[in-house]
Amino acid sequence: MPQPATEMTTREPDHIDQFPITEDSIRNRVCEIGRQIIEDLQKDPNADGTIDLTVMPVLSGAFMFTADLVRHFHTVGGLHPHKLICPIEPLIARSYGEKIVASSVEVDWRMVDEKNIRDKHVLVVDDIFDSGRTLMAIREQLLTRKPKSLKFAILLDKICGRSPDVDIRPDYTAFTIPDAWVVGYGMDDGGLYRHFPYVDVTPRPHP
Repeated sequence: MPQPATEMTTREPDHIDQFPITEDSIRNRVCEIGRQIIEDLQKDPNADGTIDLTVMPVLSGAFMFTADLVRHFHTVGGLHPHKLICPIEPLIARSYGEKIVASSVEVDWRMVDEKNIRDKHVLVVDDIFDSGRTLMAIREQLLTRKPKSLKFAILLDKICGRSPDVDIRPDYTAFTIPDAWVVGYGMDDGGLYRHFPYVDVTPRPHP
């Protein structure tokens, strides 16, 4: 059974002190992460030279990040498109309550074809790593489905929100950010602003 990652396999993420995070900055980091993912996968190909990678975006916030990331797989890693077998299996995760425990997160598997998990490399893609309870729940449930490996790619790591009881760390992280309510690039505030091509603090007032 694969073990959860405890450290990142890519370079240190860019730290953001001021917003917005521009389109160019996002594009550059997504490109770098895409390259690192492919380089890591090329260390363990199938016998015929192909690579199986099941990408699992956590909806809805990760849809833009995921789309850009998978497009970069073929442009930065030197990998022919036909050599990468890359089904997309979306997940929906809903959290409830205040406890930082995996049991307070409901993961919806109805859109997932589970044959694309067992004995496959699996990459979960999410928008923000905050408390960590969502990824803990996903990891716990995915490991019972016996993937060949399991890694996590995160756009934003809000380090200050992490609970000391959370033992999971992303393998690939684009940016670390301060405690702020951010929107854009797939992330919303009350259903708004997902379409922004950059990341910024929400225009809506919050207490």
